[in-house]
Amino acid sequence: MLNRKAIASVIAVGIAAVLVAQTGVFIWEARMSNGAASGKAKYKFANRTGRQIQEELEFEGEDLAPNTTYLLTLAGNQVGEATTDGFGAFEWTARNRGARRWNAGTGTPASIGNANGIALSGTLQPRQ
Repeated sequence: MLNRKAIASVIAVGIAAVLVAQTGVFIWEARMSNGAASGKAKYKFANRTGRQIQEELEFEGEDLAPNTTYLLTLAGNQVGEATTDGFGAFEWTARNRGARRWNAGTGTPASIGNANGIALSGTLQPRQ
Protein backbone atom coordinates (compact mmCIF):
# COMPACT_ATOMS: atom_id res chain seq x y z
CA MET A 1 0.00 0.00 0.00
CA LEU A 2 1.29 3.40 -0.92
CA ASN A 3 2.05 5.87 1.82
CA ARG A 4 -0.45 8.70 1.20
CA LYS A 5 1.47 11.20 3.31
CA ALA A 6 4.64 10.59 1.31
CA ILE A 7 2.77 10.99 -1.98
CA ALA A 8 1.08 14.19 -0.75
CA SER A 9 4.48 15.56 0.32
CA VAL A 10 6.00 14.84 -3.10
CA ILE A 11 3.05 16.48 -4.86
CA ALA A 12 3.24 19.54 -2.58
CA VAL A 13 6.99 19.91 -3.21
CA GLY A 14 6.44 19.58 -6.97
CA ILE A 15 3.70 22.23 -6.99
CA ALA A 16 5.84 24.59 -4.88
CA ALA A 17 8.78 24.12 -7.26
CA VAL A 18 6.62 25.04 -10.26
CA LEU A 19 5.29 28.14 -8.52
CA VAL A 20 8.77 29.27 -7.47
CA ALA A 21 10.06 28.76 -11.02
CA GLN A 22 7.38 31.14 -12.30
CA THR A 23 7.73 33.85 -9.68
CA GLY A 24 9.72 37.01 -10.15
CA VAL A 25 9.86 39.90 -12.59
CA PHE A 26 10.48 39.13 -16.26
CA ILE A 27 11.12 41.70 -19.01
CA TRP A 28 11.16 41.28 -22.79
CA GLU A 29 11.94 43.97 -25.39
CA ALA A 30 11.72 44.33 -29.15
CA ARG A 31 13.96 47.03 -30.59
CA MET A 32 12.75 48.21 -33.98
CA SER A 33 14.20 50.40 -36.72
CA ASN A 34 13.42 51.30 -40.31
CA GLY A 35 15.59 53.97 -41.87
CA ALA A 36 15.60 56.98 -39.53
CA ALA A 37 12.53 55.75 -37.62
CA SER A 38 13.06 53.67 -34.50
CA GLY A 39 11.06 52.34 -31.59
CA LYS A 40 10.64 49.61 -29.07
CA ALA A 41 8.03 47.45 -27.44
CA LYS A 42 8.57 46.32 -23.85
CA TYR A 43 6.58 43.73 -21.90
CA LYS A 44 7.05 43.31 -18.16
CA PHE A 45 5.47 40.43 -16.24
CA ALA A 46 5.63 40.26 -12.43
CA ASN A 47 4.42 37.27 -10.44
CA ARG A 48 5.37 37.66 -6.80
CA THR A 49 4.37 35.18 -4.13
CA GLY A 50 1.21 36.28 -2.36
CA ARG A 51 0.43 39.09 -4.82
CA GLN A 52 -1.62 39.56 -7.96
CA ILE A 53 -0.01 39.10 -11.35
CA GLN A 54 1.06 42.45 -12.78
CA GLU A 55 1.76 43.25 -16.43
CA GLU A 56 3.03 46.38 -18.12
CA LEU A 57 3.21 46.97 -21.85
CA GLU A 58 5.07 49.91 -23.38
CA PHE A 59 5.54 51.10 -26.94
CA GLU A 60 7.78 54.00 -28.01
CA GLY A 61 8.50 55.47 -31.41
CA GLU A 62 10.56 58.33 -32.79
CA ASP A 63 11.33 59.88 -36.16
CA LEU A 64 7.97 58.62 -37.45
CA ALA A 65 5.54 60.81 -39.43
CA PRO A 66 4.50 63.80 -37.26
CA ASN A 67 0.91 64.06 -35.98
CA THR A 68 0.03 60.57 -37.21
CA THR A 69 -1.94 57.86 -35.41
CA TYR A 70 -0.32 54.42 -35.28
CA LEU A 71 -1.83 51.06 -34.33
CA LEU A 72 0.15 49.06 -31.78
CA THR A 73 0.02 45.30 -32.11
CA LEU A 74 1.31 42.42 -30.03
CA ALA A 75 1.06 38.83 -31.30
CA GLY A 76 -1.08 40.10 -34.19
CA ASN A 77 -3.67 41.70 -31.89
CA GLN A 78 -4.19 45.43 -31.64
CA VAL A 79 -3.45 46.50 -28.06
CA GLY A 80 -3.74 50.26 -28.50
CA GLU A 81 -3.05 53.26 -30.65
CA ALA A 82 -0.82 56.29 -30.25
CA THR A 83 -0.52 59.61 -32.05
CA THR A 84 2.91 61.09 -32.65
CA ASP A 85 3.70 64.65 -31.65
CA GLY A 86 4.96 67.33 -34.04
CA PHE A 87 8.42 65.70 -33.98
CA GLY A 88 7.16 62.22 -34.87
CA ALA A 89 7.57 60.73 -31.39
CA PHE A 90 5.20 58.98 -28.98
CA GLU A 91 5.18 56.98 -25.74
CA TRP A 92 2.35 54.62 -24.78
CA THR A 93 1.91 52.50 -21.64
CA ALA A 94 -0.79 50.14 -20.38
CA ARG A 95 -0.90 48.23 -17.10
CA ASN A 96 -2.86 45.19 -15.97
CA ARG A 97 -3.36 43.43 -12.63
CA GLY A 98 -4.99 40.07 -12.14
CA ALA A 99 -5.34 37.43 -14.85
CA ARG A 100 -2.81 37.61 -17.69
CA ARG A 101 -4.04 39.86 -20.47
CA TRP A 102 -1.31 39.82 -23.09
CA ASN A 103 0.46 36.48 -22.52
CA ALA A 104 3.62 37.58 -24.35
CA GLY A 105 7.19 36.28 -24.12
CA THR A 106 10.22 35.32 -26.16
CA GLY A 107 9.50 35.48 -29.90
CA THR A 108 6.19 37.36 -29.64
CA PRO A 109 5.89 39.76 -32.61
CA ALA A 110 5.25 43.47 -31.97
CA SER A 111 4.57 46.20 -34.52
CA ILE A 112 3.76 49.86 -35.00
CA GLY A 113 1.75 50.63 -38.14
CA ASN A 114 -1.04 52.61 -39.76
CA ALA A 115 -3.21 52.58 -42.89
CA ASN A 116 -0.02 52.79 -44.98
CA GLY A 117 1.31 49.55 -43.50
CA ILE A 118 3.77 48.47 -40.83
CA ALA A 119 6.26 51.22 -39.97
CA LEU A 120 8.27 49.26 -37.40
CA SER A 121 8.28 45.63 -36.28
CA GLY A 122 10.30 43.23 -34.17
CA THR A 123 10.05 40.26 -31.84
CA LEU A 124 10.29 40.27 -28.06
CA GLN A 125 13.50 38.92 -26.60
CA PRO A 126 14.54 38.59 -22.95
CA ARG A 127 16.06 41.84 -21.74
CA GLN A 128 19.75 41.52 -20.95
